[in-house]
Amino acid sequence: MRRAFIVCGLLLLVGAAGCAHRAVARGEVQTEVTEDQVACPNLSGDFAGTGRLVHGDSTQQIGARLPADFVFPIGDREAWSTMRSRYRRDDHGIIVPPDVVRVTPSGKSQYLIATFYGDIEIGAYTSRNAGKTQSTCRAGVLYRTYEKESTRSDYGPNDVTTDDALWIDADGDLIFRRNMSVEYHALLLNLPMGTGHFFEEYRFRRVSRR
Repeated sequence: MRRAFIVCGLLLLVGAAGCAHRAVARGEVQTEVTEDQVACPNLSGDFAGTGRLVHGDSTQQIGARLPADFVFPIGDREAWSTMRSRYRRDDHGIIVPPDVVRVTPSGKSQYLIATFYGDIEIGAYTSRNAGKTQSTCRAGVLYRTYEKESTRSDYGPNDVTTDDALWIDADGDLIFRRNMSVEYHALLLNLPMGTGHFFEEYRFRRVSRR
């Protein structure tokens, strides 16, 4: 009888693993949509230099304010470093973020990102996806999916999946949302221990320039 319970338990684990595999496969099918098939959002314009948290938990991932270079991955690191070196600092040595960031499309999944204090341009850099990042568009939203990362905690190994979404809302503001899923596993036999889901959503207010 005891052997029968063990066999049944193993069959249940195998069945669960099969379900997890099929769930991943469905996700992979969704990423086959390309920018050429569906219109992507027009992200061009002038926006506030930092985004403000509007939804989500700021203690989980990033914080209550978000710089634009977090939203637009750095393609030209030298130009970005030069731009950052020109940022002002307050009396405590803390960087004063730009007042305005200007987004100009420069190619497929590429943008020219310029920052300003008032009307004075600080610098600019080219933004483009790095590594195995995949960009897709659906219903006017640009999605970025990053390569799965493996991490470890005191309880065992974890698999982290991160994806971003960018769009322009009805007010013309730039919205950035980061989603993160963490698959937890136990140290013993690497058994699945559930999945945690976290997200944060930021608004970069559109700025009218004369």
